[in-house]
Amino acid sequence: MIDEFEFFLEKPWSDGLPVVTPTEARLAAMLATTSRDPDESIGRMPPTMEPVTVRSAALHALMAGCKPEYLPVVLGALPLMLRDEFNLNGVQGTMHGVAPLMIVNGAHARQIGINGGNGCFGPGFRANATIGRAIRLMLLNLGGGMAGIASATIFATPMRYTACITENIERSPWESLAVSKGYEGDDDVITCAMVESPRLHFDDVSQEPERLLTGIADGMTGLGSWNMHARSDMVVALGPQHAGICARAGMSRADVHRWLVE
Repeated sequence: MIDEFEFFLEKPWSDGLPVVTPTEARLAAMLATTSRDPDESIGRMPPTMEPVTVRSAALHALMAGCKPEYLPVVLGALPLMLRDEFNLNGVQGTMHGVAPLMIVNGAHARQIGINGGNGCFGPGFRANATIGRAIRLMLLNLGGGMAGIASATIFATPMRYTACITENIERSPWESLAVSKGYEGDDDVITCAMVESPRLHFDDVSQEPERLLTGIADGMTGLGSWNMHARSDMVVALGPQHAGICARAGMSRADVHRWLVE
């Protein structure tokens, strides 16, 4: 008798954790959430360049534990990551510990329960955990991004399990990232970035934005950061406390961005 959990771990078709067994009925339920042809090509997954289709994306979303209504997010993120400028081949093969991060905005993100509040980068939130995991399983199974095989990463990063969040718009003093880029508030928008492990900035003392932002900027240029070796885009997430300090001083989202990069 085949143990279905051990089967996927031994292949290996897993990230080291058990996966949901993909049955025909479960796959059909997943595909029912999209009108796209299951055999439609989305692209090829580097570095092995295996084809990615709507069906294979749905299959890996199912294995990752996604609900069917999560599939549109997975399908929306894939074309972004497969663009040449995202350099997914480099993300897969590098010695560095980097991973794709998804920031999902809009009505659908709220509807399916992607968390952008307390603990959004941690465990306990199914949408965050499984959407990011679906991408990772495809990077492993279709792209061959296994450590020691197609990936030269030394230590990797826990974010290689999953990295998917939204913004805490209810407690933000500013417009969302998507709105700042010209979209409407309820538009479904996905932003993808290649990121290192988060660097937490603890400061419950500062009450002036200059002092607060000086500390954050210092962390952005730390000696161990890739930004010290090759100028990189940065993802900065401010909690309600720190965002509020800046907003009460009259600073907009754009003002904070400008201050940090200058």
